[in-house]
Amino acid sequence: MVDNYEFVTGHKKGYLAFMYNNCTNKWIIKSFHLSENMNDQMLQAIKKFDIMKKLNLEE
Repeated sequence: MVDNYEFVTGHKKGYLAFMYNNCTNKWIIKSFHLSENMNDQMLQAIKKFDIMKKLNLEE
């Protein structure tokens, strides 16, 4: 069994997947990386209108 999640931290979208190992009865991290799913409408709108810069929130 695998559970996966997408999350946002700061300005980055990540992907995390856990896998259950029946032999050890433990969950292990299967995958942890930047998300390849960049279909994020809110982020695109923010970038388009440059809201972060206007509010002085850029890193």
